[in-house]
Amino acid sequence: TNIDTYKGTLSFTMTPKTGTTVPTGTTLPTVPGTYIVPIGSYTFQAKNDKVMNNKFAWNYPVLASVQEERTISHTTPVNLSLTCTLQNSIIAVNEAAWTALLGTVDVTAFQVVDMENVPAYGTAITGGTSLLASGSTTTLQSGMLYAKSDLANVKIVLDGKLKDTTDKTFRAVAPVKPSDTATTIGAKNKYNVSFNLDESKGTLTLSIVVDTNVTPVDIVIPIIPESDSTQ
Repeated sequence: TNIDTYKGTLSFTMTPKTGTTVPTGTTLPTVPGTYIVPIGSYTFQAKNDKVMNNKFAWNYPVLASVQEERTISHTTPVNLSLTCTLQNSIIAVNEAAWTALLGTVDVTAFQVVDMENVPAYGTAITGGTSLLASGSTTTLQSGMLYAKSDLANVKIVLDGKLKDTTDKTFRAVAPVKPSDTATTIGAKNKYNVSFNLDESKGTLTLSIVVDTNVTPVDIVIPIIPESDSTQ
């Protein structure tokens, strides 16, 4: 759920802990299945190959499980299940609300920024990530914008003017937070951007709705310890 744009392979890593010796030539599991492995203690993790080096990236979900630790003996098989969850956040625009907005507003810029104080309308914003398709002020960028979790001061900024007048320009700003008291955006949240233009067309409100319903993905790795007959 909420990872509609991800198409790829999750990797599985099994790493010997200090004190566990893996004979030369031994291949440890990297994909789901049933394996015979040397006895010892290991750490396990499943994840995709993505790491966010930038604050925002389009269609860039980062998936990972917590790192599990298990000791494999010669007597009892180990059945390991790793749950991968979304590690970053999603910012998506409600397309129906966007279409309705374009009926009354001419948009000049629409972007996500990471700054404490957004300047007033008329001052250019540098470093923002546009939510609009390249060269357009009416078409949204396709896909979803992923953000690093725990970014502070993330805001949605919409610039434009009302269609029924030439002098009512505006800059609407909405902070992206999982709650009113949070200072950072949260991991594994989806922020849906909606708009509310009142009847007088004097004020524009951007609302952020947080959807925390992210369904985990189970990756099951059954592991059978090797026999102790050669010990």
